[in-house]
Amino acid sequence: MLNNLHEEVSCSVCKTTFTDPKQLPCLHSFCLHCLNGILRASGRHDIIKCPECRRESRVPSSGNLKDLPTNFRINRLLDVLAIKQCDTIGVKCGNCDKKSTQSFYCFQCRAFWCEADCVILHNGIKANKKHRALALKDFQDEDFENVLKRPAFCQEKHHEKEELKFFCKICDIAICNICALSEHEGHNKIPLEEAANKSKIQVKSFIELRNKEAQQKRNKLNQLHEGCKQIQEQAATVKRNAQKFAEMMFTLIEAKKSETFNKLENEERESIERLLIQKSEIEHQVKQTEQTETLFKQSTSAEIVQLDRSLDALFQEGVARKEEESVNRALEGLRRLIFVENTKLMDRINSEGIGSFKTFLTAEGKGISEVIVGLEAQFVVSTRNTKGEQCYYKCDNITVKITNRQGHSCATKVRVQDNKD
Repeated sequence: MLNNLHEEVSCSVCKTTFTDPKQLPCLHSFCLHCLNGILRASGRHDIIKCPECRRESRVPSSGNLKDLPTNFRINRLLDVLAIKQCDTIGVKCGNCDKKSTQSFYCFQCRAFWCEADCVILHNGIKANKKHRALALKDFQDEDFENVLKRPAFCQEKHHEKEELKFFCKICDIAICNICALSEHEGHNKIPLEEAANKSKIQVKSFIELRNKEAQQKRNKLNQLHEGCKQIQEQAATVKRNAQKFAEMMFTLIEAKKSETFNKLENEERESIERLLIQKSEIEHQVKQTEQTETLFKQSTSAEIVQLDRSLDALFQEGVARKEEESVNRALEGLRRLIFVENTKLMDRINSEGIGSFKTFLTAEGKGISEVIVGLEAQFVVSTRNTKGEQCYYKCDNITVKITNRQGHSCATKVRVQDNKD
């Protein structure tokens, strides 16, 4: 509770406890010294801008911000805060200005008195005979309530102890008895309670109206919340569909890759088999040649003659040429094994992506194409989902921009009928 009280009595400008809180017409309150600083910084003397809502207000005709209404409620809260914190930090005596944790509060003077001599002095004054001064340590809940309910007092100099009793209709201000007989003599005045009762009726009506508006806004906020929720759900669905499609593409690409690898491996195996056969044959021929050479060196004349006839059958020029050509073809076939990229597929994916999401609207009617300046044009806008099917969601918002050929807005009065379909 004490934290909430601190927040209520803290100025939003200086971030410290209020000193001489003044209220602007927009009902926001600030320290007098903070408002003076804002006015000086603005470079103007007739207008002050609220630091909270940025609304501009006129400076009092006197030119002094001190004449702005005092926020008595904050002053009462400041007294309550001081009483609650007295046992730790003490309060400043309204007479000797010394801080003390042993103090009294006078409900009539609206001031603190230290226990030393000042409270005795206060109680000894004949005019204060009916005043109630209570020790801060003895405060109960009802005493705090009395502090919060204490009446407002006049702001005029030397009238600080005079309770506000009347409302001047001419000056539109609450005044005390002395003001009624002096500065406001001859003015149309009514009792303050009567003026307050009339204001209560107006304020009550205003609050009821604002509550209705607030409820409508809360309903709108709920609709916006539901709209955000639906958009998130739709976006999640689109993501899942895109993910599913991408995974299907990955699966298909993986299958095509495996198919390409299989073809390549088959071609590789067949080519190698052919080469190995050629290799075996060539090795056999080389070995045969080596054997023939050895046999030639070791043979007699009769054997050499016989060997010569055998060589004619073994080494025929045409056969050797064909074998050499077969080997060359096999080698050339291996060198042609290269991967050719499908650049068209890559370019298409880069330019078009793996897919897209769409929202569909269709507009129909003569108001789309047959229009005459100055006459009403009618058309119907239908909402559709991504499959092109007509759909309707209460939280959906549709923006329609009507322009002429130059791109300038050309709609005047617009009537919208929601068919809820």
